[in-house]
Amino acid sequence: MDNVENNKTENHSAAPGAEQANPRENPQPSRAQRVIDSFRSAIREGAEDAKKAADKTIPKVKTAAADAAYRMAYGLSFAAVFQWHVAKGMTPQSVKEGVRAGVNAGRAAANDFVARFSRRSEAPSQAPAPNPAEQPAPGI
Repeated sequence: MDNVENNKTENHSAAPGAEQANPRENPQPSRAQRVIDSFRSAIREGAEDAKKAADKTIPKVKTAAADAAYRMAYGLSFAAVFQWHVAKGMTPQSVKEGVRAGVNAGRAAANDFVARFSRRSEAPSQAPAPNPAEQPAPGI
């Protein structure tokens, strides 16, 4: 066994730098490969930088969006309630009664329409077959 180990040692020491001399075993990257690797590295670094920037920015954007939503909701509700109370306080009683009567009449008409529509859709359609004698002649 000692002979086998000595042979291995001798083979390695016999050719110092043989691995470096053979270009197939340790090829140098081509220029195109170096360019591609450079692009990959740049894309990876750019993605990491973008993630870091987004992680810093997202909380600020969320806070700004929440503030904007609050202010918009506040403004809309204030305007609606203010307008309603001003109109209610300044409107004569006769107009208020007319609005109430119109609302009630509109509600009743809408309920009747929905009831008629739902009855039509529930009943099977049995339209009579068209009579050819009652149809006008072509070209008239």
